[in-house]
Amino acid sequence: MNQRQNSYLRIFLRTLAALLLFTIIIINFKASIQAYSVLSLANTMNKIDENLLSSSGLIFDLVYFLLINLVILVTWSIFIVISIVSPLLKLKSGLESDLYWIIVVFLNITFAVALNSYLYPTSLVSYLRHSPLTEPSILTIMAIGLLVLFFRGLLRLISLKTLTVTSSILTVFLLYPWLTVEKKQNNTSNKPNIIILGIDGLRPDHLAYYEADKKLAPNLNRLLESFKIYKYAYTPQGRTYVAWMSLLTGLYPINNNVRFNLAPPETINKEIPVVNILKKEGYFTSYAIDERRFNQIDNSYGFDNVVGPKIGVADAIIAGFGDLPYLNILLQHPYSSYLLPYLYNNRAYGKAYSPSRFNETLVDSLDLTKPNFLSVHLCQLHWPYTSKVFIDSSQADWDGNYNHYMYKQMLKSVDTQVQGLFYKLSRKGLLENAIVYIISDHGESFNQNKHSANLTVNSSLPKTKSWGHGTNILDQQQSHVLLAQAKFKHNKVVSTPNVYQGNYSLIDIVPSIFKNLKVPYTEIGHLDGIPLPQEIEEEDQQRFIFVESSLPVKSINKSFIDKQEVMSETASHYELRDDGRAYMKLESYTNLVAKKQRGVYFKDWQLTMLPTKDELVLYNRKTNNIYTTDTYKGNFNWQSMLTALCMQYKNDFSFSKKEACLLAVQQYTGQTKDRHSDG
Repeated sequence: MNQRQNSYLRIFLRTLAALLLFTIIIINFKASIQAYSVLSLANTMNKIDENLLSSSGLIFDLVYFLLINLVILVTWSIFIVISIVSPLLKLKSGLESDLYWIIVVFLNITFAVALNSYLYPTSLVSYLRHSPLTEPSILTIMAIGLLVLFFRGLLRLISLKTLTVTSSILTVFLLYPWLTVEKKQNNTSNKPNIIILGIDGLRPDHLAYYEADKKLAPNLNRLLESFKIYKYAYTPQGRTYVAWMSLLTGLYPINNNVRFNLAPPETINKEIPVVNILKKEGYFTSYAIDERRFNQIDNSYGFDNVVGPKIGVADAIIAGFGDLPYLNILLQHPYSSYLLPYLYNNRAYGKAYSPSRFNETLVDSLDLTKPNFLSVHLCQLHWPYTSKVFIDSSQADWDGNYNHYMYKQMLKSVDTQVQGLFYKLSRKGLLENAIVYIISDHGESFNQNKHSANLTVNSSLPKTKSWGHGTNILDQQQSHVLLAQAKFKHNKVVSTPNVYQGNYSLIDIVPSIFKNLKVPYTEIGHLDGIPLPQEIEEEDQQRFIFVESSLPVKSINKSFIDKQEVMSETASHYELRDDGRAYMKLESYTNLVAKKQRGVYFKDWQLTMLPTKDELVLYNRKTNNIYTTDTYKGNFNWQSMLTALCMQYKNDFSFSKKEACLLAVQQYTGQTKDRHSDG
């Protein structure tokens, strides 16, 4: 190695050390200002599995992430070394050379921080936000200056011809994802595209059809004006994975055996009939979601195409370390989906999440030569309500409840994302012939006094106002969801809008799809749902709709949710497996079923059975009155609801031991025998 090469190597190692020091300083700074550090979370996660690092999947993900960081820093170091090969000024001494190196390193770091501050203002490391250095003109000048230094150095090391050829190839490679010509769908089958758009946690009472302020979600409200809306729709359970599995199977959780998020895979039947049947019908099937920590649906469930961040425990760790300027900047490029799969298009990494980029990635992944079955779930309305840009600081929406205020601000953001998604779908011709469903998987509670039910007697009944979702089925804001549908032709809604007053569930979507496509019942098998009515006269007013709660978590039922506290409370129920994912322990999965709240809706009434109380709870949604069945003196015959509830869950673990249910099931069995003997 000659003297010059030896000098370059020393400069490279010194530069790499400087960039590593820069990274360590940033990580320590973030740890000092965050409520909890990544290492403390990792320590808490160790309670999930004492042999945390025995998971080869987790080890691979973390080592891969560290290697990507190292490769980026090595590449950046090489860039800086080449940039000082041909100085703009003649350097007369070693001291001047060192000063020049310091200046070039400082300019590179300053540019990275300034660009990060411009692209991601809410990033914890956007130190230069709102400074003159984040002005586009200044950033452009800085970028040109750094590139000039780099190419000057390259010309000292390689010939102009080699530089031209290499630069051209590299430019085409980097720009390739954006060079594709936009195409429209060429679907010759005449089968409609089927699109299910889910919006996490969207409450109907925040939409105009429930008399909410139209300004909260102007685009969504404008869209829903032309849809058929099912006003009293409920989720089978207020958890994303459980709700989506009920939707896709057309079955209640008791019948598809998906009772909790992160269910152990051996308890789940991943053969989803609607996916398999539509694939046989020539459909290209896709599932897209921008937050994967609690929703395990992937290609193993039969979908041709899955869009979203990678699933795994490493998500929580990497997202904590990930807020670094050079990583955030890299996320602007589509290739980062391979380099940083846990960060790219990840809503949970909210400070760098781009709704428009997710929309673009999703639509570009669809097959334009076939009819498409697309299920997409948008999670901006899920806690912790973070965004890469600062929210509107207007006090108009402030009601004294911070989480609810942030929820309303993020509703405006997801509303814009929905508008952008429909625009991209129409540009691709996917709304030329389509059936579209818009749903929410669950609601969200903010412990607001206005949602307290009217107690008719002094009682120790549980509160009907709470925090979160999936924890309290007596809180109507948790189970009540949006359910709407429309038919599109030539990018316009052609079905007649209406608002239906009956009781419906997310399990009704798949039966509706089968009815629209005229799929023979012999191919379908048993479904709990029914096709959604297209006319008011078709409504079934005598229908029972069942709901159940999820895992009761005390640390969620508060205004400030501490991730570490939640993990500490729930960790004993989960285990980390070799694939790097966390699943509920099979023993916990069975035992926790006994702790579920179970309820049934009929007309304007809800009957609820609580695991810790012998009393049955009766609620009327029109009067907002709540009773125990022992104290109710009205004329409504709630016994039929009890019978329906007991028959629905009669084979569920520990449920049939309820005294009230034993009597109800006996009466039902006796009535059935009488009908058979009469026949």
